[in-house]
Amino acid sequence: MPMEPIRIGVVGSGRFGSLHAQTLLSLAESELVALVDSSEKALAQLPEALSAIPKYLDLEQALKESRAEAWVVATSTLEHVPGCSTPTGGGFTMLGKVDAGPYPTFQQRVPGASDGV
Repeated sequence: MPMEPIRIGVVGSGRFGSLHAQTLLSLAESELVALVDSSEKALAQLPEALSAIPKYLDLEQALKESRAEAWVVATSTLEHVPGCSTPTGGGFTMLGKVDAGPYPTFQQRVPGASDGV
């Protein structure tokens, strides 16, 4: 019996966010349900392949409306703390390893950030 695709949202629409979104869109195991960025201009510049995906300027709104089960946070290192703290505070599990580099407060504020998969 085939597994239902996991509903995934992407926070950040820059180069890496766009790459992650396009990859998720191509996988049968995932359903891309939201693209989030604080810049309307950045969301408007996403590739045409992502045009049908709902776009949000507000992460809280995306969390409520998209029904995403998982989130990819593809933002700059300094923006990772609020980007990861919001989904994990909403009952989401953060998967994957994040290299916090020279930002030890990131490792302290986001549970599991330094010991991911």
